[in-house]
Amino acid sequence: MRTISLFFFTVRLLVISAVVYHGTKVISAPRRSALRNRVTLWSARQMAEFFLKQGGIYIKAAQFLSTVSNLFDSEFTEIFSGVQDRVTPRPYEQVRYRFLAEFGVEPEELFLEFDRASIAAASLGQVHLARTRDGRKVAVKFLHPGIESQIRQDVRAIKLAVNLILWVYPYLDFRPHLYEFSTMTLIEIDYENEAENMRRVRDNFADEPRVVIPQVIDELSGSTVLTTEYIEGIPINELERLDAAGISRRDAATLLVETYVRMIFEDRFYHADPHPGNLFLIPADGVHPLRVGIVDFGATQGIPERMFNVFERVFEILRRRDIPAFVELALEIGMLSPDADAEVYTNMVELIYARYGSFKIENFYKINPMRFGRMIKLRDLSAVGLRLRDMISEVRLPRRYIYFGRAATLLLSLATRLDEKVNVFMGAMPHLERYLRSRHKGPLWYLKSGNWQNAIRTALTDPRLEAFRPLHHPREPEKPGYQRTAQEGLLALVAIFSGYMAVEFQREGQTDLVMWILPLTAVAALLFIIKVFKD
Repeated sequence: MRTISLFFFTVRLLVISAVVYHGTKVISAPRRSALRNRVTLWSARQMAEFFLKQGGIYIKAAQFLSTVSNLFDSEFTEIFSGVQDRVTPRPYEQVRYRFLAEFGVEPEELFLEFDRASIAAASLGQVHLARTRDGRKVAVKFLHPGIESQIRQDVRAIKLAVNLILWVYPYLDFRPHLYEFSTMTLIEIDYENEAENMRRVRDNFADEPRVVIPQVIDELSGSTVLTTEYIEGIPINELERLDAAGISRRDAATLLVETYVRMIFEDRFYHADPHPGNLFLIPADGVHPLRVGIVDFGATQGIPERMFNVFERVFEILRRRDIPAFVELALEIGMLSPDADAEVYTNMVELIYARYGSFKIENFYKINPMRFGRMIKLRDLSAVGLRLRDMISEVRLPRRYIYFGRAATLLLSLATRLDEKVNVFMGAMPHLERYLRSRHKGPLWYLKSGNWQNAIRTALTDPRLEAFRPLHHPREPEKPGYQRTAQEGLLALVAIFSGYMAVEFQREGQTDLVMWILPLTAVAALLFIIKVFKD
């Protein structure tokens, strides 16, 4: 029935969009644009209401659209961002069913107290307050009964709707986005995985008194029930309560930014859903400073070495203002389809850079956070000869970058709501620069960034290869000759550089490339020895 409902809803929206799109071609451009915008917002409201009625994975779809749809106005994304706050809790009997299936007893038999009324309801589960036998106040999170099979059914239904859209509009290929979305959702319903994520982040912040991560109560947790320490705090978006508690909004925003910068750039493992319902502020009490509490670790993400290398290369490219290199990097990591026209996208990025390049980093707080992601305006596309349909089909975001972009957008919005003049970039920059300075950059990294001079300089000066550097022969030739000296120097340079490249490839686990470069090293070293010792 849910599949049929989605099918007819999709057909209705497609018919309306087709009528509006073709029917407005005969009217003037300003009126056509205004009418199409009103229909787009009406369609968004219809979708939001449909998603809310269906519940489950459709609520997650609304969250997804509220952060990924960067080509639309803030009015469009705000329609979807409010869906999460309107979720209706499930009745207690369903919670009881989950608890009986997991532990074989009633909740009241394991807890000293158990509140049957939910304190928070989400798309995939809900939270109840309880008190353990030893008196600890805890939060008990339940997965909605039957949600696993419902997710699989709904994913098939959404796939049908996506194929239907693709049949009508061949350039709107949302299948890669659907794959990423469904994968993210399936990860989030694994409560054992969430418990492990929470333990990991808690351990990472064991030395930081300003960050509170709940402790998992292992004996009262399982695959569908998760019991954790309850955090007494004020939701980060309830500004009036923060003011009444004497919490400085600027201090709160700074603490939030510093916490996420540490997770991303030092721990390489971060909480990827900084939704207002997942973040709490705990006022200073004379013993403890202002603290931030973080809950709900179903959406977390690690940052592998390759992704860090991309961050560094982007940082270096932007510092050099090398726009073509930026587009080449996007093609290399799969953000742009191989069929994309690099020149067209270079022109588009140049246009964006020209608009924002005059901003000093200390003034970036002036950019509206809800529009920050929407740097690309529709008129920009036509100015560089790019159609929206082409961009939708050619721009792709791998899952790790979707998580990161979503977290960054939510974080920017929250920090700016706390203090409209807080500068997330200025807060993050010292930590980022300190981290980048502390990392060893071998010649391989510089080659990827297109900086050959630094690659050669790093290979020649790295202390790890000191034992392998050629020594000057004690016998001085009677007639050195510039040609012979140049040849010896070139051979020495090739031997050192290729040897160092072999070390770097081996360190990064690219053993197949090591086998290709070692013969070059051996030949160059042999020729150098022959040249030096030749009478």
